[in-house]
Amino acid sequence: MHSTQETSITMPSEMERENAIEHWLRTEVAATYDAYSKAKPLDETWQRLEARMNQIDREKIDEAPQ
Repeated sequence: MHSTQETSITMPSEMERENAIEHWLRTEVAATYDAYSKAKPLDETWQRLEARMNQIDREKIDEAPQ
């Protein structure tokens, strides 16, 4: 019958740091890059916002009592 013995292994500081950086890159940096790549260009966003504001103004004029 075999007996089991608990063993603890400590990673060198450099390996620990590399693992932390790898985790950060895969989680936070990758997520930020994905979100940034899905974003609309600022000029397109302003055009859409301006068009929507103009539409709201026209609707208010049409609804105003005469």
